[in-house]
Amino acid sequence: MVQVNFCYTKTSIDITFTAYNETNLFHDSSYGTNDPIYEYEVMESLINRRAKKIYIEFEVAPNKVTSHAFVYNPSKTRVKGTLFDGAYIRNPVANGTTAKTTMDRPEKIWISEANIPLGLLNVDDGQAKGTQGRTNFFRTAVDRKTFPDQTLGS
Repeated sequence: MVQVNFCYTKTSIDITFTAYNETNLFHDSSYGTNDPIYEYEVMESLINRRAKKIYIEFEVAPNKVTSHAFVYNPSKTRVKGTLFDGAYIRNPVANGTTAKTTMDRPEKIWISEANIPLGLLNVDDGQAKGTQGRTNFFRTAVDRKTFPDQTLGS
């Protein structure tokens, strides 16, 4: 089970993912920022603001490695043969994105907290009140025995 707390401040979107009954914490320790961490265990959010064809994809792995991208999906579907494009946010730390991960292995809890600057959604600091958008949250689960097959949840 995953619980997500999501709110905004004057400067950022704050997300806290909490995974309960976490037994695997399966990740590739050689991966760094924007590597394909989605192949392993991640918690992620897809965030957009009115421009429903473009959204931000943010992922975090158990070892605090993150992936950040702008995704362009003009058909708003994931149908074979339709355009689906994107670009990685190359320097998320310089843009103000932060992530913190804590693990409580005896209690089987994984918590990742992230702050994503409102500017990445084309919202000026202090101007988020009244804006509308949409967010989806996902969780992939996989372990050494099932890799590369994943269990997906949203």
